[in-house]
Amino acid sequence: MNKSLETPAEAVRLTPMMAQYFEIKTANPDCLLFYRMGDFYELFFEDAEIASRALGIVLTKRGKHEGEDIRMCGVPIERADDYLQRLIALGHRVAVCEQLEDPAEAKRRGPKSVVRRDVVRLVTPGTITEERLLEPGRANLLLAIQRLKVEGRVVFGLASLDISTGAFTLGDTDEAGLAVEIARLEPSEIVAPESLFADTKFGRLVAETRVAAAPFGREAADAGAEQRVCEFYGVETLDGFGAFSRAEIGAAALALAYVKRTQIDATPGLAPPSRRARVDMFARSEPIPGSVIASAVISSPEAIPGSQRSRWTSLQYVRKYGRQMSLWSVIPSPKPPTPARWVSSPITRLKRKSSAPAPPKRSGTAMPRKPPRPASANTSRGTIPARSHSP
Repeated sequence: MNKSLETPAEAVRLTPMMAQYFEIKTANPDCLLFYRMGDFYELFFEDAEIASRALGIVLTKRGKHEGEDIRMCGVPIERADDYLQRLIALGHRVAVCEQLEDPAEAKRRGPKSVVRRDVVRLVTPGTITEERLLEPGRANLLLAIQRLKVEGRVVFGLASLDISTGAFTLGDTDEAGLAVEIARLEPSEIVAPESLFADTKFGRLVAETRVAAAPFGREAADAGAEQRVCEFYGVETLDGFGAFSRAEIGAAALALAYVKRTQIDATPGLAPPSRRARVDMFARSEPIPGSVIASAVISSPEAIPGSQRSRWTSLQYVRKYGRQMSLWSVIPSPKPPTPARWVSSPITRLKRKSSAPAPPKRSGTAMPRKPPRPASANTSRGTIPARSHSP
């Protein structure tokens, strides 16, 4: 964190605009702050250095703070989405701070008044809603993970959420199956309590997936988790949605809390949660889908049955260089997605039955065969006889 953010007493030396900036930045320390100034979003201090390297834009200086130059860079409003897409692809989170009033209104309050600004939304890899920022043909999942002890064993609740389509699915798994579940879902972002990220084994697992990770809040798998989910949907009980475990409800509450945090006042329309049946991937006779193999992270390959182990040889390359540098990033989907992210979602797999009518059964009486056409004397094998014309 920038040193200046740790000394609020120094704010008395700042200009009104920079004092406002530090107040907003302090409230969003884990995000790059897009601070609206006229026709540009400006970034300052450490945020400016990060954005300059990531976007390849010029880093400039403006004034001084605590004896050091104020580093800054900016992106034009009309191209902001392009820069946002690049930052999100690199795993960054961006807080978009807009002007909430016309500058003329601020001038009426006095010469030193500053335009009111505030964060209107947080853009993160798993909470994108704009079509132009989403990757076609791929579900954009936010995966919330909650850990809970049930009868002496550890259970992980999983909540898979796609804000762009509204799909919301819950499930659970044990510690041995967590890596496989993450690989199957291919989330764009993983959110979990800070206490869970503090676990060395879990932190290493998430780091190896190369998925954007968001430590968020405290443990949510408590008695109040179900009430928070009910409040979001405006219901008295979750019984009408299905039977869920405590771990699943805890993960759902965590996912909804994160969505509320990132979307600010814009509440997305989400489908009621549904429960996904747990599947043992290595107990199946058919091969594991290539999309899962290409992005999975297995901490102990020895646990994979011998018949499937050879299918994991591409993992080492993907784990080192990422999905975008692998063969899987250029192999087209066998069926065009319509709409792309909904159909490509790994949460559900639909099998359509053929709607074509069955051919009529042939009666017991055999149809007489047509007599063979007599060969023309003027034609040879392999040529088409000339068409005769009536006189």
